[in-house]
Amino acid sequence: MFFSAALPLACLPSQPVQAVEGGSATLQCSLDPPVDLSSTAVEWNRGHTRYVHVYRSRRDDPDSQMLQYRDRTALNHGDLSRGVSTLTISNVSLSDNGSYEVYLPQRGVRCSTHLTVAAERRNRVLGVLIPAAFVIAIVWILVKLGVIRKF
Repeated sequence: MFFSAALPLACLPSQPVQAVEGGSATLQCSLDPPVDLSSTAVEWNRGHTRYVHVYRSRRDDPDSQMLQYRDRTALNHGDLSRGVSTLTISNVSLSDNGSYEVYLPQRGVRCSTHLTVAAERRNRVLGVLIPAAFVIAIVWILVKLGVIRKF
C-alpha cells in the first residue's frame, strides 16, 4: 500500500555496506512510508555534484554520471515502485570507499549510506610455493625412478 506524497517522508538507509575489491556492492535506501519512485528523478552521488548514477524520465541517464562509474552501476527499476532505491556497483575498487547519497530532488529527500571496500587478498606466497613444491615432487619422483641421477 502506498501513501500520499503529501505526508512527510523519512528515508531509511541500509546498514553500511562492505565489499571486496573486484566484487559487487549493493547500496539501498527506502522511503517510509513507501512512495512509488518510478516516475521520480533518483540521483545517487558522492558529494553533492558528483553523480554515480542518475535516473530521470523513467530511464537511466549514463551521460550524467562520472566516468569512473560508467558501465559499473545498475539501478533496480523494479524496487522503485516500492519506494526503494537499490544501486549495485560492480567491479568495486578501493577508490569506491566512502559515503554515498541518494537524492530525490522532486521530493526534497536525501538518504546516505557508506561503502567500505577491502583490498582483495592475493596470497602471492602460495602462488609461488605450490608450483615450486610441484616441481620438487616431480624431480624427486624422477630421481627415485632413476631417470635423473644423483651426483
